[in-house]
Amino acid sequence: MFRISSGKLKKNIVNLPKVLGEKAFLTFFGLLIFSLAIGGVVFFKNDILVKRMKIESVEKPIQFKEESYWSILDILIKREERLEAVGSKTYSDPFNGEKKEVSIPVEGTASSTFAQGGGANTLFEFYKANKSKLPPIEERAKVWEQMGLGGAEDYLGTFYQNIKLLQALLND
Repeated sequence: MFRISSGKLKKNIVNLPKVLGEKAFLTFFGLLIFSLAIGGVVFFKNDILVKRMKIESVEKPIQFKEESYWSILDILIKREERLEAVGSKTYSDPFNGEKKEVSIPVEGTASSTFAQGGGANTLFEFYKANKSKLPPIEERAKVWEQMGLGGAEDYLGTFYQNIKLLQALLND
């Protein structure tokens, strides 16, 4: 049998850097071949094998859920109202002990519009209460122009424009 003595092994390990340094070209060439082999294996696994696999597409076309959009918009509008209410609140002086709340809606803001709205907070709710669907922006632009709020080409469906249109529809 082949026996390796620990003394010889230790001597060979200690001399290994010296031998590799003396044969620098062969060492460099050997390490280059080794790194190319490892790189080839990694490339093969991550590129070629993946291309061979058949991947089925399970994507569905994007669908816009208008009711979800309007429900989220309602939540955001209610949050805005609460933020406006906080801005108009006067907090008590801890040294005098007085506490009072002042709520004065500013004209053109969401809180004043909803106070006048009589239940409909959004155009979606207004049309829903009238048992019809919210018309697309193009049709709302025509209504915007008919109400005398501006040109149809100027209507973009912004929050401010929708509030103004809602006020005009409620007053009509």
